[in-house]
Amino acid sequence: MSQGTRAQAGALSNGSSMTAASLEDSGQPVANPRLRMALWFVGVFLALLQASGNHNFMNADGISYLDMSDGVVTGEWTRLINGTWSPLYPALLGVAARLLKPSAYWQFTLVHAVNVMCFVFAFACFEFLLRSIIGSRDRPGQDGYSQMPAWVCLTLGYTIFLWASLRLLTLTKPTPDMLMSGFLYLSMGLVMRIKRGQDGFWTHAALGLVLGLGYLAKTAMLPLGILMLAMTLFFGGRLRKTVPRVLVAFCVMLLIGGPYIVALSRLKHRPTFGDSATVTHLEDFDKAGPSIYWQNPGGAAGKFLHPPRKIFDNPPAYEFARSLAVTQPLWYDPSYWVEGVQPRFHLRSQLAAVRRNLDVYAQLFSRTGGLVVGFLILCFMVGAKRSLSALASFWPLWALATAALGMYMAIHVEERYIGAFLALLCLGLFCGFRIPDERPGKLLAGMVVGIVLTLAVTVFPVANQTNPDINPEQWRATGNRSFEIASALQQLRIRPHDHVARISPFAVDGWARLAKVTIVAEVQMTAADDFWCATPEVQDALLRAFAAAGAKAVVAPVRRAPLPKGWTKLGDTGFAAHLLS
Repeated sequence: MSQGTRAQAGALSNGSSMTAASLEDSGQPVANPRLRMALWFVGVFLALLQASGNHNFMNADGISYLDMSDGVVTGEWTRLINGTWSPLYPALLGVAARLLKPSAYWQFTLVHAVNVMCFVFAFACFEFLLRSIIGSRDRPGQDGYSQMPAWVCLTLGYTIFLWASLRLLTLTKPTPDMLMSGFLYLSMGLVMRIKRGQDGFWTHAALGLVLGLGYLAKTAMLPLGILMLAMTLFFGGRLRKTVPRVLVAFCVMLLIGGPYIVALSRLKHRPTFGDSATVTHLEDFDKAGPSIYWQNPGGAAGKFLHPPRKIFDNPPAYEFARSLAVTQPLWYDPSYWVEGVQPRFHLRSQLAAVRRNLDVYAQLFSRTGGLVVGFLILCFMVGAKRSLSALASFWPLWALATAALGMYMAIHVEERYIGAFLALLCLGLFCGFRIPDERPGKLLAGMVVGIVLTLAVTVFPVANQTNPDINPEQWRATGNRSFEIASALQQLRIRPHDHVARISPFAVDGWARLAKVTIVAEVQMTAADDFWCATPEVQDALLRAFAAAGAKAVVAPVRRAPLPKGWTKLGDTGFAAHLLS
């Protein structure tokens, strides 16, 4: 940074105006290295804190990703082809496991370490996007208005990233959302550079590469990637020039993601690039169910080709063994169990889903009042006409974010799905403003401090947030509870690749993964507690049904004391097992 730039930055902090020379230095965006270093330190520290507080936690999705990752370790690469879960994240987990060879005790900790690496990757990609945004802004004229100071963009940008990553996406459980967010930021950084004139073939090829990898990280990146490519057609220049470059990007994206689409389509015997939305639609709109047990297609067309087999009526229990040696076949690839059924459009269900998802958005925005107030302050400072001009400056950011929010609103919204897109939306709304020179820097600094504080209030409480699979006291008291259950099962002579059943209201199967057993039958989760209220005759009949389904033992959280005859406590984990003959 030049001496002149440092002087101007100091002048701004004293309430003076920021001139055009302070924003760019020989065409490169200005960056305060101390500010960046401090924000990076805070971000990585909070990420490590959040991940370490959950290093033994595993959710049902994470179990499926780990089962897929076994293909990298064993060389059974077809495990990465899955109609519901995308392949890149489990591939990374598999590479980490193959290199480090963790014991069962450290297996889940390694997953969370990979998540932290995904956070660092997303952070670096976000910085690339932020630099692209700062470098894409128009040079100010002689109209008494200057670009938003670089330190404001950096401070707001990093704060918004930490809020989106640690509050919405979070590192509390294993998901590919953080990895996907990195590819989203990187691709939008390339889009912004193309917009400012760096539109050569190599830049477009790089965009296609990133979009292809983004699709392998999460299916939603494919339609959004196509939208990004369409945006680049409107960045000026003749179509004879832009179309060939966009085609190059599209071909590279297909070169990366196409082989997976072909492999998945061959597995499903029909053209498809992913069926996760189909599963969600069947459950939320067609009311097919019961959830994950798939007995009644509801309002959908067709019938299930191979649904789980119902083996007991009250409480309802199902058998779902498959040839694959996986932890939980029902959740390893939910799209397998719904084959043969086609979703239908239901206007009433669609409107109900939109209202439900709008409520999620409303609750989310109600917790970010600082951003709303800050945006209104900027609009008041510059006026309506210049506010519209500011929004037009970075329309690709908020346009893509709006499209993504609309896409999820029509199906299903969770905060981790939309966190990265909300970050894009905020950048598109804030970074295009040009501030009047006569406005005091203290007003701008006060706005930044207010936004940072309001977002920090939501971030810091979740930095050490835990996600226990039973309850906080039990989870903290037993440490790696899943490992303890797995070890206790081994003492009962339950061996790897044995088949077991379970009776539990919880979807988490961490103990089964660490014990390397396969769950082939279970009581419907919503009726799990009914087992303990049933008569001994009903309980015995259900246990015989589990044995007939091939289970060697039944595992369940303790729901009554003393335990019925035949049940053995698994240490101090709160779980018990019943061996079946």
